[in-house]
Order: sequence, then C-alpha cells, then structure tokens
Amino acid sequence: MTPEEIAKLNQGSIDTANRLNASAGVPTTLTSQNMSSASPVVLPTKTDNTDYQSILNGATSQVNSIQSQLDKYNTDQANQAKIAADTAKTPDTTQSLMDKLKGLFPGAPAQQTYNPNSNTDVATAKADLTAKNQAVQSATDELNNINAQIKQITDQATAIPIQAQTDATGRGITSAGLAPITSAQLRDNALKAIPLQGQAYIAQAKLASANGNATIAEQNLQMAQQTYDKAFSVAQDNAKTDYQYQLDKYNAISDLLTKEDAKIVDAQKTELATNNTNYNNFVNDVRATAATAIANSDGNTASQLNALVANLNPNSSTFNTDYTKAQQTFATLSGQIQAKPKVTTTPNTLSAPIKSGTLVYTPQDQASDSQALDASRGSDNYVDPTLYQNLYKLWIAHGGQLEDFLKTYPPKNYVNPANTWLPEFLMPTKSSSSSSGIVNPFK
Repeated sequence: MTPEEIAKLNQGSIDTANRLNASAGVPTTLTSQNMSSASPVVLPTKTDNTDYQSILNGATSQVNSIQSQLDKYNTDQANQAKIAADTAKTPDTTQSLMDKLKGLFPGAPAQQTYNPNSNTDVATAKADLTAKNQAVQSATDELNNINAQIKQITDQATAIPIQAQTDATGRGITSAGLAPITSAQLRDNALKAIPLQGQAYIAQAKLASANGNATIAEQNLQMAQQTYDKAFSVAQDNAKTDYQYQLDKYNAISDLLTKEDAKIVDAQKTELATNNTNYNNFVNDVRATAATAIANSDGNTASQLNALVANLNPNSSTFNTDYTKAQQTFATLSGQIQAKPKVTTTPNTLSAPIKSGTLVYTPQDQASDSQALDASRGSDNYVDPTLYQNLYKLWIAHGGQLEDFLKTYPPKNYVNPANTWLPEFLMPTKSSSSSSGIVNPFK
C-alpha cells in the first residue's frame, strides 16, 4: 500500500470517529472552552466527629485522681508501719467490731464472744487481717500498674503535636496537611486509653471491696461499665463513618459507570451492608459478655473483648476472614467468664429456731441478717464479703458451728468466686454441706 493510500484510509477513520462523537455530543476538537465546561467528579471527604482530645483530657484527670489516692494510701501505710513499730504490738480491732455488730444476735449468751486472750482467736484475727492486707496490696499494685499505662499514653498524646511539627519542618508540609496526621495519632492514643480507664475503675472497685466499702466498689464498677460502653460506641461510630464514606465514594462515580460496572458496584455495596450488619450484631454480643466480665471485676477480659471489636473493620476487604477469627476468640473468652448467678434471697428459710452448738438461731434472726446481706449485693449479685465474714465470725463467737452456718448461708449464693482474700472454707468451692475436710479455725 502506497503512502497516499495509507493517508486516505487514516483520514476515513478520523472522519468516521468525528461523526460518532458528534452524534454523542462529544466535541471533535479539545479546546480550553469545551474542556472548561466538563463537570469534575467531586469525591467525598471522610469526617470523624469524635472528640478524641476530650477523651484524652478525661484520661489525664483520671490519672491525677488515682495518683492522689495512691499517694494517700502510701502515706497511710507508712503511718501505720510507724505506729506498729512504736507500739510493738498488733492493735486489737476485733473486739470493737464485735460490739458494733452485736445487734445481729440479740439473744446470744454474752460470755461466748471473741476472746482477745485466746491464742486461737488472736491467731485467726491476725490471719484475717493479713489476708485483707494482701488483697488491698494486690488491688493497689494492679491500680498502680494500670495508672502508669494510662499516664504513658496521655504523655505521648501531649507530645504528638510537637513531634509532628518537628518532623514536618523543612519538608514543605502545611498546617492543613499536618492536621490529619496529628488527628490520626491522637485518635489511636485515645482508643488505647479508654479500655485502660475501664480497667482502672475496676481496680479501684477491688481496692474499695478489699477495704470493706461495698458502696464505693459498686460506684466504681458502674463507672467502669460506662467507660467500656464508650469504648464500644466509639468503635461502632468509626465503623459507621467509614461505611458511609465508602457509599459516598460509590455514589460520586455512579453516573460515569457502564451497566456492567454498575452491577459490580451494586454487589460491593450489598456486601458492605451485610458486613456492617454482622459487625453490629457481633458488637452487641461482645458488649453484653463484657458487662458480665465487668460485674465480676475482670477488667483484663473486658479489655480483650473490646479489642476484638476495635480491631475488626467491617469495611475491609479481609473482613470475612477477620470476622471468623474474632468469633473464635470471642468463644474462648466467653468460656472464661462465669455467668451472673441467679440470686436466692433465703435459700434455706427457717420455719423454726435451729440450735447450732450453744447458739439458738431464730427465723427472726435469719430474716434480719438476710436482709442486711442482700442489701449489700453489688452489680455482680454477690454480697459484701466483709459483711458475710463478720456474720460468720459472730455465728462462731456465739457458739455456732461452721457446718450449720454454711447450710444456712451457702457461700455459692453469697460469695463471688473471684474473691481473693476470704478464707477457703467460706468460698463457694469449699462450701459442701458436709463437714468433711472443713476445719473451723475458731474451734
């Protein structure tokens, strides 16, 4: 083919293309005028309305508050140690405690009370005090450790803007360009802080319980629940924001899609909707299980459950695989949590007085004592362990037998199995109605 023939063929192709473009409204020549009339595709922007700085500010306030409590505890411990060294003996607080609680047994013989001169009674009182002090120290150590972790996060948050500005120096990054980087880092820090705040409240509840303050313990568990609720809500809000962002991107290009492309996009939108539905249902299940862990003062498990939700992204291409793994981990963690017990107020209600050793215990006594115990129940449905132990001590001090006490007030209905300082014979795992294998330390 000659050059002239090739040129003629090319010109024919161009003429055909121009006719087709003209029929479709496409200009044959690109000029500044017809290019300026084209409508640009406006992609959406992703907006996160969560106030992460406020969360971090709250964490900082909590750190300072807890540190004040720890400082006071350390001061009190030092003062007690000095008093103990000065007096060179253990103060006897048991007798005054018994005097305050004599009303529980108005008809009990006066001569059968705690005897400060009895080697057995003194040894038991010291053992109880040691166990309580150990529980207090354990809760204090836990609180101190968690508080240090929160402080590390808040200190990092304070340094983030400064470090980001330093890193941007000389690189031509504007303030507007730096803002998203700083915000993302603050967000990550805040999301780490929230569950730790929940754990701190639970540690405070343990400390209050060890000190016999059921009311303060209950208040701290409620604060822990609110904090974890916040953590779950933030995770859901983030997923919802990201989901809407994905939909907005699809909608922005919808007019440019061919029919085949539109079918692909519709399928992707359907999959996103399904994934987000599964995610929200999963969050609800995990949140309910975390509430039980919180009621049991198990902050570690509650935080692990929250991490399952926080690390799962329903808008990710790997969601289905990640979701399966999260469900497996959730099943494992759920198996470690003991469900709340069904409360029975008076499981062995007396129809007539019982005689336990030299103690005569009437139905009226039981009604009064059961009411006091039930009034002390916390969110875990268990009673104040200090009150339960005091009732046991009075039972024994007035001539009662351990076996009869356990029959009348079974530990499984009153004592949280997670308790770390009650004597073993008052714990649910040792609460057999048989006297076999149970030693009464007061006898």
